[in-house]
Amino acid sequence: MLPSITLIQGGAHDGQDVDLDHRSAGGVRARAHRRGGYPSLSAVVQRGLDLLRSQTDAEEAVTDALRELVRQRRGGAFVSPTDMKGRVDRMIRRKRREHGVEG
Repeated sequence: MLPSITLIQGGAHDGQDVDLDHRSAGGVRARAHRRGGYPSLSAVVQRGLDLLRSQTDAEEAVTDALRELVRQRRGGAFVSPTDMKGRVDRMIRRKRREHGVEG
């Protein structure tokens, strides 16, 4: 049988348990009792949930920023692949001249 942690929300047991494998349960206990660690098993689990929430929030912020970038790009002027190649080739020639590089 796997060890479990009972979730209590707002001071009342909501009937949900989280089952941990022995390795995870041992890790939670070790962190809770390590010098300078967490005061309780609950604190370890809470910290893990806080970290997960922060990670999720950060991922959502990146996704939102990328969506906005794509939206802006779609609204901008389109440069054909041929035109872009010409622009890049001219930039490379200019940079080579500026830096005295043979090409």
